This record gives sequence, structure tokens and C-alpha cells, in this order.
Amino acid sequence: MLNPEILIQAYRRIKSRKVKAVALETLRRLGMRYLVVRMDTINLCNLRCRMCYYSSDYNRKKDEMDLPLFRKIAGEVFPKTRFLYLSCATEPLMNKHFADFLRATSEYKVPFTSFCTNGQLLKKEVIQASIESKTSEIIFSIDGATAETYEYIRRGGKWDKLLENLDLLASMKRQASTPYPKARINFTCMLRNIRELPAMVQFAAGHDARGLHVRHLLSYADEEKSCREQMTYTKVFNSVAQEARKEAESRGVDLFLPDLIPERGDRQVCAPGSRREANPYCLLPWFHAIISWKGDYRVCSIHQALGNLREQTFAEIHNTPRLGEIRHKMLWRAPDACSWNCREEAYDVPAEGGEERQDQLVSLTPSEEA
Repeated sequence: MLNPEILIQAYRRIKSRKVKAVALETLRRLGMRYLVVRMDTINLCNLRCRMCYYSSDYNRKKDEMDLPLFRKIAGEVFPKTRFLYLSCATEPLMNKHFADFLRATSEYKVPFTSFCTNGQLLKKEVIQASIESKTSEIIFSIDGATAETYEYIRRGGKWDKLLENLDLLASMKRQASTPYPKARINFTCMLRNIRELPAMVQFAAGHDARGLHVRHLLSYADEEKSCREQMTYTKVFNSVAQEARKEAESRGVDLFLPDLIPERGDRQVCAPGSRREANPYCLLPWFHAIISWKGDYRVCSIHQALGNLREQTFAEIHNTPRLGEIRHKMLWRAPDACSWNCREEAYDVPAEGGEERQDQLVSLTPSEEA
């Protein structure tokens, strides 16, 4: 089966949104799996990472999804799902039912299943459930190749605990004689850590990680906490990325890099009076679902909830007139389509100097979601 990184690359190379929409509609009509689902089952995270908008709300009361709601959603959505990520913005291992969720997921034989964690709360029970359910991968968000950098960025995280849990996963996989779940590392670029990217490749190779997935830093709505000074990493990103690529080739690490930063003379300039679509790749309203611990259904974090899977069926929400309107505007590139101002994809080059309008980047703040 094609892995997500290969499909992302193909998705971005096909410039025509209409061609991609036709392909997805064909899959849907043929009853084939076509959804990418990102699902939070709790509203909390145990860390306060410096670049994460979700870390700015310290007063959130715990609310988690229970097994009956999870099973309802799974029964309606998972048979249509090709890629399932049991986490989105929160820490999934804070949900006491998470091992049960993994076991329930295995009943639907989703081709690719994954969850993203900071790794601090990983326990034997969850690893065992991951192995038994044949979870495809566990993604570890690390963002630093040294204890000093890691603990600075991921406030509350302990480097030694991370290493201990990575070793525990590798050990239990060896005992079970299975390559799954594979480990992957996520790395968000910023000024504080960019020089450690080649060392992060070495770290991945030394800790049984199949690959390293690198993302550009995205600004978010809170101007005070948006890490704007960290955006200056773009000045050295290209040279460091080249060094990291060489390191990955020599060590056999699958390195997935975002767009390179264009030289000043290579930047696209719009003709006077014209506009350039900020996110020309987006087709999320056709195939993407973000599901909250309450059952709220969104197509991305920009748009408000289109419905609730506790109270409605997937078909009712997926075919709602509001979602049809969003798709129509994007397909025909209407002047008020959301894609003109969106900077949701962390693979795209950040705007020079971080000059995007902050109020248009992330309209969904933690206080609105909770």
C-alpha cells in the first residue's frame, strides 16, 4: 500500500483541483475508501509546547470521548476511511480508554492507522494494543535532537522519559517479532532547533524510527504567543535541509521535507491587481474530517463545525448544503473561497517575515473549541 508521504507528493503535483475532485468522487461512488480522518478523543495535552496554539489555554476542564461514542463514529466513518489518525491537536494517551479504542479500530481493517504523541505517557498496555491491532505507525513529536532543545521547546517533557519509552516500544516489537507499529518522528522547524535537523536524522536512525517528517512552523492567531521571532529559521533552512538529506541517504532514513524557501529573486510576484491563491493544493472538503472528542465534525481547523456525529449521521454532515457551498467555491476559485487566504499546510513555504494576517491563519482558537 502507498504510504501517506507518497500520496501527499502526488496530491501536490496534480495542479488541477477539478481532476482531484473527480478522482475522489469516483472512489466514493465505487464504495472505496477515500477519507483521511483525524480524531481527537480528549481535549487535553500534558505539555505546553512553545509553538502550539493549543498550549495557550491552561484552564481547560477535562472532557474525553467514551467507548460508546467512539464505536458509533467508527461504525459510520471507518469503513470509508483510508488513513486514520487517532489524534489531531491533543495528547491521545491522556484518554483512559485509548487502548480500547485501538482494539475497536482493528475491527474495521482501516488500511493505515496511526496516532501522534509526545511519547511521555506511553505505557505497555497501549503498545500491546497497538501491536495486537496492527497499528501502522506511532508518530513521536520531538522537535529537538538534544535534551536541552527538546525540554526548552516541549515544556514539561523529560528527555530521559522519551528515550525510555522509545526503547520500550522497540523492545516490545522485538519480543512480538513484528515491525509494527513503525515509529516516525515529527519535527517542526524553528530558529531554536533548525541547526539540529541533521542530528535529528541521526537520532531517528538510532532509535528505530522509520522516518523523519519535517514541517514548517505556522503562525497562529494569538499575536503575543505566535513565535514570530522563530520564523527567521527560513534564512538557513535550505542549506540545513540539504545537509539533512545527505545524512538521511547515508543512514537509510526516510526523510520527508517541506517546500524549500525560494531565493528572493525566485519568489512569484503577482501582476498588479491580481491575487495568488495562498493554498492552491487544498481539497480537504472532499476527503478530510477532523472529529473532536465531543463528536464535532470539521473539514479543517479554519472552518467551524459542520455537525456533530453524536447527534447526526456521517452522510447527513458530509452532504450538508454548507459543505457543498465550501466545495463549490473552492472548485471554481470564487473570490470568497477559503483557499485564497489559507496557510494551513505546513509543507508550504511560510510568508516572508511572517507577514500573514494573523486573524486569517487560524480562526479556531482553543477557547472556541473547548
